[in-house]
Amino acid sequence: MKIKVKNLGALKQAEFTLSDFTILCGNNNTGKTYATYALFGFLYTWRRMFSIKIKKDQIDRLLADGVIRLDIQEYVEQAEQIIAQGC
Repeated sequence: MKIKVKNLGALKQAEFTLSDFTILCGNNNTGKTYATYALFGFLYTWRRMFSIKIKKDQIDRLLADGVIRLDIQEYVEQAEQIIAQGC
């Protein structure tokens, strides 16, 4: 995931890519903490807001049969609506 930050605390502009292990390093008071707090806030909020709704009958079918078939397009549309509300 590529992250771009502009005009955040001491940061005028920054760009970094998240991987399994990412280190931000630099001199004191250059915006490392601002960047990581902003990233945490974004991901925490995203996780709380971005929840896909699975219909009760589908869950019941999964529990009864052990398998269900889902239409991914329905969930893509839900995701697009959530993103549109957040922008």
